[in-house]
Amino acid sequence: MAIPELEPWCGSWVVKDRRSGRAMFETFDRTIAEDANPEEYEVITTYRYLVSLNKKNQSTPEGVPS
Repeated sequence: MAIPELEPWCGSWVVKDRRSGRAMFETFDRTIAEDANPEEYEVITTYRYLVSLNKKNQSTPEGVPS
């Protein structure tokens, strides 16, 4: 799987564990992002990661931990 191109305002990628969906780390180095095993990890731009967190928080009722 190809590493997504960064949006003009975004300077890094987030590497997520596919099994748990949890973010493992952020990297500013494309080579490190490309080295992530695509069977185990998903690489997305940090912008897309933050958008997904905002969507998740918007769907969670206020005061209820997600």
